[in-house]
Amino acid sequence: MTRTGLGFDLHPLVDGRPLVLGGVTVPGGRGLSGHSDADVLTHAIGEALLGALALGDLGRHFPDTDPRYAGVSSLVLLRAVMDLLVEKGAPGFTTRDYEGKFSLRASVTSELIFQDVKLPADAMLPKSDGLKSALKCLTQARYGIAWGTIGLAMAVFDEALRYGKSREQFGRPIAGFQLQQRKLAWMATEITKGQLLNLQVGRLKEAGKVTFSHVSMAKMNGCRVARECSRYAREMLGANGLADEYQTGRHFCNIEAVYTYEGTDDIHTLILGEALTGLPAYSG
Repeated sequence: MTRTGLGFDLHPLVDGRPLVLGGVTVPGGRGLSGHSDADVLTHAIGEALLGALALGDLGRHFPDTDPRYAGVSSLVLLRAVMDLLVEKGAPGFTTRDYEGKFSLRASVTSELIFQDVKLPADAMLPKSDGLKSALKCLTQARYGIAWGTIGLAMAVFDEALRYGKSREQFGRPIAGFQLQQRKLAWMATEITKGQLLNLQVGRLKEAGKVTFSHVSMAKMNGCRVARECSRYAREMLGANGLADEYQTGRHFCNIEAVYTYEGTDDIHTLILGEALTGLPAYSG
C-alpha cells in the first residue's frame, strides 16, 4: 500500500483485487470503477467480516485524471471503527446468552456474534465519529458507575453497622470491639472521600472542564472502595454475609463484575498514569 493524499491508495479495491487493511482482507470490488461512493463503501463493508473489520484511519484520494475513478468523488474517509446499525434478525447476526454467572445474576448477559454480515451503506450512523463516539458514551457510563459503586459501598456499610449493633457476642454487641470499629471507620472514611471525588467530577462536568481521566479516577476509586467495603461487611456478618437473607453477599459478588467491566482497574490505572506523565504505558 502506498500513501497518497490523505490516506492509502486503494487502487486494488476498486480494480477488483483484494486489499489487506489493518490485518483484514477486503475483497476487491470486481470492477467498481464508475460506481458511487455508496456502492464502493457497501461492497467494502459487506464483503469484509463485520466482526473483524479494522480499516485504520485511512482516506481514499482518487486523481481526477485517472479513468478508473470516473464518477467517484475525490475523497472518502473510512474510520478505524465504523458505527453501524445492525437490525435484529439480520442474516449472520446471532446472540448467545451466558448462563451460570456468579455476578449480576438478575440481568441478561449475551454474546453478539457477527458472521459474514452484509450491510448497506445507510447502515452507517451518519453523525458518528467512529470509535470516539463510542468512547464518549463509555465516559458517561463510567461516571454513573462511579456513583453506583459508592452507593453499593453505602449499602453494605449500613447493613454491617446495623448488624454489628444488634449481633451480640461475649456479652455485648460486636460493634463495640476495636477490630470491628476499625472496619466501620475505614468504610465511612473511604465512602465520604469517594462521594466528594464524584461530586467534584460532576462539578467539572457541569463546567465543561471534565476529562476522561477524571472519570477514570472516579470509576477506579469507586470500585476499589466498594470492593473493600463489601469484603469488610461480609467479614462482620460472618456466615450471614453469604446468606441471601442479607444483601452483602449479593453486593460482594456483583462488585467483581463492576470491577471488571467498563475498563478494569489496571486499565484505569494506566489511563491516569498517561495523564500524569504524558507517557502511555500500554503502547510501544
